[in-house]
Amino acid sequence: MLCRVPKSATKTLDQVLGNDGDKKDMGSTSPPTGMSPPGLVLNVYTEGPNAWKVICTLTPAVEGTNQAVYLAPGTYPTGLAQHGQFIGSADVDHPEIYAILDATNSDWSRRAEVEHCYDWIRAHDLTLKVAENTIRAATPGLQNRRFGSRLAAYAGALEAFVGHSPHRRIAEVFQRSVFATAERHDFFPQTFKKQLTELFLEVGSRTAHRDSERWHHFEYSNLPVPSSELGIMDSLQSSGRDYRRVQRSATFSVDIMTSEQLITLG
Repeated sequence: MLCRVPKSATKTLDQVLGNDGDKKDMGSTSPPTGMSPPGLVLNVYTEGPNAWKVICTLTPAVEGTNQAVYLAPGTYPTGLAQHGQFIGSADVDHPEIYAILDATNSDWSRRAEVEHCYDWIRAHDLTLKVAENTIRAATPGLQNRRFGSRLAAYAGALEAFVGHSPHRRIAEVFQRSVFATAERHDFFPQTFKKQLTELFLEVGSRTAHRDSERWHHFEYSNLPVPSSELGIMDSLQSSGRDYRRVQRSATFSVDIMTSEQLITLG
């Protein structure tokens, strides 16, 4: 099942975000794995002269799984340092920034990852689930029909699936998978699955727009945290460290765009 509730983590930023992750993002949601489009088998056979029938066998879609984590309140090494007006890598001459994340900003990070979770769920519902529902809606009428030839049977199946598709891009998946021409009349289930999987991942990947627009971006305070304001453990380990508070950036915004607005088939 796709993640609905992000988990808090107390690992380092690298462990949460990956070595190439943005160190000013306090959480991470992974793309899904293990998802499966609905399985469809079309059995086209004759009941007698000029009486061809289509039987549809459907296997429900599977959401797959992904993970969403956000940093719990705490102090975290970043591997970064202040280089004049810029942030760069920590080295001998530039003490490492230790990010102090409070409960309020930790919760903002949680809410940011919830948005990514909902984006992927909506992508599943718009693609894999809609395709499944299209097959369910088309099947009764299709199976009650009789066709004059094998070609006509596949043409009828294509017409039924396209006719029940609620969106052009779902219809296109059926059009690329069900062939009803004199030269070629057949159904290609692997093409069907591949097309749906690619559509799901394409639509879901639009969740990255939230990060590219820096809506989930944090920053570090411009000035170090005074020793008098550090907690006991941070005070004991403060030598050679540059403590900075994590705060929401000027572009940070949760709820600026709903999943329904961002994740579409358009």
